[in-house]
Amino acid sequence: MTIIAIVSLVRYAQNSRIANISMEINLLCAGLGIWTIFHAIDFFWLLVGPAFSSPEAIAAFSRLMHSDVRLFTDVAATALLVVGFLRLLSRFGQSFSDMRRDAEEMADELGSNREVGDQLAAAEQIQRDAAKSKTDFLVAISHELRTPLNGIIGLGNLLANTDLTDEQGKLLSTLEQSAQAMLTRISDVLDLARLQSGQRELRTVAFNPCDLATSVQALFTPFATRKGLKFETRCGENANRDVISDQMLVKQALTNIVSNAIKYTPSGEVTIETTVRSAGSERLWLEFVVDDTGVGLDGELLELLVDSERPINESEFGVGLAICWRIARLMEGYVRIEGKPTGGTRATLCLQVQREPKPEDHEDV
Repeated sequence: MTIIAIVSLVRYAQNSRIANISMEINLLCAGLGIWTIFHAIDFFWLLVGPAFSSPEAIAAFSRLMHSDVRLFTDVAATALLVVGFLRLLSRFGQSFSDMRRDAEEMADELGSNREVGDQLAAAEQIQRDAAKSKTDFLVAISHELRTPLNGIIGLGNLLANTDLTDEQGKLLSTLEQSAQAMLTRISDVLDLARLQSGQRELRTVAFNPCDLATSVQALFTPFATRKGLKFETRCGENANRDVISDQMLVKQALTNIVSNAIKYTPSGEVTIETTVRSAGSERLWLEFVVDDTGVGLDGELLELLVDSERPINESEFGVGLAICWRIARLMEGYVRIEGKPTGGTRATLCLQVQREPKPEDHEDV
């Protein structure tokens, strides 16, 4: 049994080097080894001694083994075992202390993480409340601004029906255009605030993407004609079909992009290309690509806009593009603006929409 215990301790010592208790295991093995050697010699002499020695010599050797040698063996083995056990208990106590300390540190860290999470949640709530307060303020102030602007536009229409000189007519036209532009800017700021605060939800209806692009073209055709621009729309093979999404937001985003394209294109052409491709069994990708031959954007700004995941800040790129980016994110899509090698800019508006079920249409997009 002692030999079995020693073998087990040796194996355990080999597997316990990482735990730094191999020294303690060696002390225990040494103590058990001394007792094993003593009893092995005593047993061997009792078994083999009668064949080589007289009974008196065997008795004298046995008295020596069980007196002085036995005392030394017991003292040495006991000392080694006691020291080994005490050191082993000390190691176990230290290990338990380390485990308790690690557990306390982990609990503190979890508590700290929970506290950080609560702080982040509180900060997020503060941001939401601030965004809501800003939106409420803009709603109130926009109402106060729209009322006099609508009055100015109405009075301008009345004045247009009176006898005016050419100079007065030009001034009145400038006044009406300025008031209308101001009204549009107020609406854009209000829409951006609602999108930022998350108060704008999707209002889905069925509509035809090609018809929507054509309506945007009709809206800007007079401006393009006055500038001498060629303005066209192209409808992809699979785009002339109904889809389900928020038609007003889609049109607003496309209108903002087309407005910038015509505004910054002094000559040449502007085109709107509409395509639809599959995004799953019930979803579609609706993509509008607006190409122009305008002056383009600064290289540094284009590098920022190529990354479709980067938020578009209204202070850098204007309210119109910021609204487009917010609408695209709301509809799980993206806005990407690139410079073309031949000059001009290509703006891509890609949005996720729902399929409009058609029992007779078995062809997958």
